[in-house]
Amino acid sequence: MSALALLPSLASAASTTAPAFDLERLSLNPTSRAALGTAAGSLREPGELRLALAAHYERSPLTLYRDGERMDSLVGSRTQVQLAGTYTVTKRFEVGAILPLMAHQGTSGFSNVGMTSPSSWGLGTPVLQGRLGLLDETSAPVSLAAELAVGLPVGNKDALQGSGGWDVTPRVSAGRTVGPVVLGLEAGVRLRNRTAVGSNSVGSELPWAATVATTGHKLRGELGLRSAVPLTDSPMPMELLAGGRYALGSRMEVFALGGPGLGTAPGTPAFRVMAGLSVSALQAVQPVIRPRIAETLPPTPAP
Repeated sequence: MSALALLPSLASAASTTAPAFDLERLSLNPTSRAALGTAAGSLREPGELRLALAAHYERSPLTLYRDGERMDSLVGSRTQVQLAGTYTVTKRFEVGAILPLMAHQGTSGFSNVGMTSPSSWGLGTPVLQGRLGLLDETSAPVSLAAELAVGLPVGNKDALQGSGGWDVTPRVSAGRTVGPVVLGLEAGVRLRNRTAVGSNSVGSELPWAATVATTGHKLRGELGLRSAVPLTDSPMPMELLAGGRYALGSRMEVFALGGPGLGTAPGTPAFRVMAGLSVSALQAVQPVIRPRIAETLPPTPAP
C-alpha cells in the first residue's frame, strides 16, 4: 500500500493541484515467451507478430499518511486497459510497443484534503522498446538480452499518467531452464523527471525483478518478485505476483496475474490483478526441407 506523506502546508492548502507524475510502476511482458514478469533473456521466433490485450485493476496505489498514521486513499482504485505488441525481426532482435489506457480512476480522496482531483481517465505513457539477444542457453550457460524501453512524454499529466518528460529504461534480462522451470532475472535503470510528491520525491530508480515459471505446453504457472532501489527520497517498492497462462491452440493463450504490494512507495497498490489474452497474428515461417533426390545416371556403355 503506497503512502503519500503530505506536508501540513500542502494538506491545508485550498485546491492544491496534484503533482504531475506517472503513478504506474508495473512493467510486464504479456507477449514474452518465457514469463509475464520477465523476458528471461529470450526472444520469440523470427517473423512472429504477437499481440496482447489485458485488463488491469489496482487497489489503493496512492495513500495519504500523516505523522505515520494512515488517513485516506487519495487514489482508491485504478482500472486500465493495456494493448501490447511484439515483432521479432531476426533471431537476435525484436521490437515492441505498449499502450496503456485509463478507463477509470477513483480520486475522491484528493478533495477530502483540499486538493484538485486528477482526471478519472486518460491516455497512459506509451512505451516503445527493443530487445537484442546476446546469448542463447542452447549454446551458452544462460539466455541473455539487452533491452531499451522508452516512455513517450504524452501521458495524461492530469490523470497521474505522466510528468510531461521522457521515461527511459535500459535493462538486461537473463534466464535459464532448470528441469521443468525457467528462472528469470532482470535489472536496469529507470531515468525520469524528479517530481516532489508531498514529502517524497518520485524519480529515477534501479528496478529489478526475479521470476520462476513452469515450462508446460498447455498450462504454465509463475511466481515473481518486483522491486526497485530509488535514487530519490522515496521508500522502496515491492510486489509479489503470481499467475499463469493457458494455451488455446497454437496461436492463442489467456493469462492472469495478481498479488499484494509491499511497502509504502507511491504507485505500490494494496493489491493488483491483471488478466487478458495474447495471440500470434503472424507466425514464424518454418523453412521447408525437401528431401534430395539422387539423380539416376545413364548406364555407361560397355567398351
